[in-house]
Amino acid sequence: MAKSPDPIALGWARVSTDKEDKREQTLEQQIDALLKYGVPAENIYKDKISGTISLDRSEEWAALSERALAPSQPVEIVLASWSRLSRDFWKFLAAVNHYASEGCVFTILGDPRYQRYAPRDSADGLMLAIEAFGSTSLREKISIATKAKLDYLKSQGIKLGRPEKLTLADCDEINRLAQLEDFKNPRLIAEEISAHRLAAIPEGLDDPERERAEKHARVSRPIVYRYLALTGLAESDFMLIDVLRSQHGDDCEAIAKDLTAARIASIPEETADDEEAYAKALKASTVLRSSVYRYLAKEAADA
Repeated sequence: MAKSPDPIALGWARVSTDKEDKREQTLEQQIDALLKYGVPAENIYKDKISGTISLDRSEEWAALSERALAPSQPVEIVLASWSRLSRDFWKFLAAVNHYASEGCVFTILGDPRYQRYAPRDSADGLMLAIEAFGSTSLREKISIATKAKLDYLKSQGIKLGRPEKLTLADCDEINRLAQLEDFKNPRLIAEEISAHRLAAIPEGLDDPERERAEKHARVSRPIVYRYLALTGLAESDFMLIDVLRSQHGDDCEAIAKDLTAARIASIPEETADDEEAYAKALKASTVLRSSVYRYLAKEAADA
C-alpha cells in the first residue's frame, strides 16, 4: 500500500493592530516561528485583521484557503496559537471543522496536543470548544480592560484620540515668541512650545502612557514654520472669513469648516471630472483652524 504523502505546510500569522496585546506575538515574531518550524517563506500568509472579523474578508486567508482546499495534496495549517485563527467562538469552531472536513490538519506551535491535529470525536470537539471559549474570553477581557483604562485617562483630563499638533494656546504663544529677538528661528520656538506642553503632562502616568504623552507633546520645527509662513489663505478667503465671523464669532474651527466647504464647492467641473486632479483640489481646499486663527490674530493686532 502506498504511503500517504506528507502534508504541505501553510503558515498563517495575524495581528489585530500594531499594538497587539503584549501576551501575543507580533507579526514578525509569528513569521519567524513559522520559518523555524519549517514553513517555506512563500507558504506564509499574514494579515492585520481583527480576530472577531470573518476570515472570508481577508485576501491573504483567501489565498491560503485556495491552496488548502486543493485536493491534490494534504495540507497542514500552522499557527502560533489558536487565537490567531479567530477570537469569535462560533467562527473559530466553524473554521476548524470546515478545513478539517476537507482533509486539512492543524499544528499549533509549541503545543504538543495540537500537532497535525484534526477533531475526530466528541472528546476532541469538547477540547476544541474549550480552546474557542478561551480565545473569546481573552478578547472580552482585553476589551473590558481597554475601556476601563480609557475611562480612567479621560477622568484624568487626558485627551484621547489623534493629538492636535497646535492648540489655540500654542498659536497664541507662537505669535508672542515670534516677536522676540531671541526666537527668530522656528526651531527655537518649537523647542519652547514643546517644553510648555511637556510640563503640562499630568503626574502619575505609568511609563508607556508617559512615553506616548511625551511623544505627542513635542512640536517640530516644520509645524511651527508652516503656521508662521504657510497659512494657505488667499485674499478672497479673508473676505469670506469676515462674513463667517458674523455667524460663528471667533470659533476658528467652525469658520475653517465652512470656508473649506465653500472652497470645495468652487472647484471647477472639469477638475471634478478628473479623479486625480479632484483629489489634489480637495487637499488644497482644506483650511486649517490655525490658519483662521492666525488671520484673526493678525487682524486684531492691526486694529
